[in-house]
Amino acid sequence: MMAAGTLARRSDALRRVSLRVRTAFGLAVVFLMIAKPDAMVSLVVLGLALGVSTLVALPIGLTQPSGLSSTGA
Repeated sequence: MMAAGTLARRSDALRRVSLRVRTAFGLAVVFLMIAKPDAMVSLVVLGLALGVSTLVALPIGLTQPSGLSSTGA
């Protein structure tokens, strides 16, 4: 979680990814504390948390909001 937090200072996109990754890891750790699975299942759960949160946080398209224009007019 600390490694993801240090990346958040670089840009807004990294801040969004960092927030979602830290949230997913927090929820995964709570699940692991409750379920108490063996080591292999724990690694799979943490890997899924990292993969899913990163995929969800990545921007799908690089379009501007409709209220902004790049022409300045």
